[in-house]
Amino acid sequence: MKFILLALLCVSVCYCYYGGESKGYPQQDMNDQQIVQIPTIPPPKRKCTGPPEVGVKGGGRCRASMRRYYYDESKGKCVKFIYGGCGATQNNFETKEECQRTCMKHRRSTPKYNYPNYPKYPTTPNYYFSTNTN
Repeated sequence: MKFILLALLCVSVCYCYYGGESKGYPQQDMNDQQIVQIPTIPPPKRKCTGPPEVGVKGGGRCRASMRRYYYDESKGKCVKFIYGGCGATQNNFETKEECQRTCMKHRRSTPKYNYPNYPKYPTTPNYYFSTNTN
C-alpha cells in the first residue's frame, strides 16, 4: 500500500515553466518563471469515509460496548462512538490518536494568526483597474 501511494506521489509531481521546452524538472536559470505543482495525497478512501458500523446485532452476540473512533468527513475530525463488536467497516479506530494519524494528516491546515489585534477579514476596500471609462 505504501509503495502504491509513493508511486502515485512520484508520478503526480509536475514541474512546468513558461518559455522554452519543459524538461520535466525545474530549470537552473532563475530568469525563467517557474511553476511547481505540489501534489496532495488524498486520505485513504476506505479507511476514512462512510459512517461507522456500530456492530450491534439482535441475535444475542455482538453486544460488546467498546469505545471506538471514526473519521466524520462533514465535521473534519475524529468522533467517538460505541462499537458492539461485529460488522466493522475500516472507518473504525481503537484510539483517537490512530484515527487522527490515519485520516487527518492529509487535511490541509489553515493558518492560525495569534496576533492580538489581527482582523479576521480585510478591513480596507479593494480596488481594481477597469478599462471602462464610465
